[in-house]
Amino acid sequence: MLPVNLISQAAGDFSPAYIALARETEQVLVTRDGEKPTAPDLIYKMLVCLIAIENPADDYTTEISGEVRTFNDLIKLSLLADNTEATQKLAEYIDAGSGALVSKLSSKLVEMELTGTFFTDDIITTKTNSHTTPKDITRFVIQAIQNQEFNTLFCSQVVLASDSTLISNTNKLVLSAGNARIVGGATSTFIDENGEEITQMCYLGNVTAKKDDSTFDTVLAVQSDSTYGYENIGENILENLTENFRCLNAVSKDEVLLTVSVGNENLDIIAVEDAPCVISNDIDNPVLQISYRLTGGEDIADLEPPVKKGTVLGSANITLADNSIVSVPIAANQDIYVGSSWLNNLITALASNTSLIIILSVLIALEIMMIVLKLHKKRNTK
Repeated sequence: MLPVNLISQAAGDFSPAYIALARETEQVLVTRDGEKPTAPDLIYKMLVCLIAIENPADDYTTEISGEVRTFNDLIKLSLLADNTEATQKLAEYIDAGSGALVSKLSSKLVEMELTGTFFTDDIITTKTNSHTTPKDITRFVIQAIQNQEFNTLFCSQVVLASDSTLISNTNKLVLSAGNARIVGGATSTFIDENGEEITQMCYLGNVTAKKDDSTFDTVLAVQSDSTYGYENIGENILENLTENFRCLNAVSKDEVLLTVSVGNENLDIIAVEDAPCVISNDIDNPVLQISYRLTGGEDIADLEPPVKKGTVLGSANITLADNSIVSVPIAANQDIYVGSSWLNNLITALASNTSLIIILSVLIALEIMMIVLKLHKKRNTK
């Protein structure tokens, strides 16, 4: 997203790359070059901090600027104060001289499906040839803030790094647009046209946009430099979101999406959960095109008995009129057994009714007694 120590560019030469993803579905709402490679500094810092949070070392201490710091101090200094020395110390500890950091970073990239990010083997000492994209940064944040400790730090305004030091989160900005809250980021240092060194903040954030009483949560990444005011970029994107998009439920939980023939019976396929999506306001009545896949990848038409009610069968992929796609798990709405439908229904009804079972047992017992009596009478008459 945002390289540290950006090279200053002439006014008008810079076109910011940005992307906004819906938090729940990761649907792209607005974008400009959202998958364009950019410097990896910010995502590298956040990945190192997340790995450190997931692998705590309570007894580890080190010195930074002459002051002894704990492992938790390093995480807070790195994530909140953009302290590159703290990030370096965390990276070196995780790496432990064996290359473990690169392995952990690579595993995280695969786990989070960050396909636009790449780290070279010498990422600790140089980021040359490493890269990421605004899209990967937003996807990382969506997943990373599910870790409560990371979420608390990333979205904190202030935090105590030690008993004696208060660190203010200068990475936080509240835009003038009333419904936007921007958190997280990285500093950018550059030389202006007068030869003076200037440091400014670049941002990554969470946006809640509202349109016609509908809301959707997004994560927004913007690439900026000295010639662009971030506030202008941010407000333009927010205006685009609120003016051109709205949120709706493509399907609702327990809604019957499809009825298929399974064995000798019809089976209703229902949605396991709501499937919210964001669509363009240009689309009045979106026409849904739904395709179905079982967990094994086969087509839903290949479904065979037995099927138990409530079993999650696979997923429904819903293609909207604007070609965006949302998915929802699907499940069986009833039991389907092997064999004759009416016979199994009768057996199921009997098995679920204790009174009927008792009556049936008595009738069977009486029938057996009558057969025994007839045989006994026939034998005596000989």
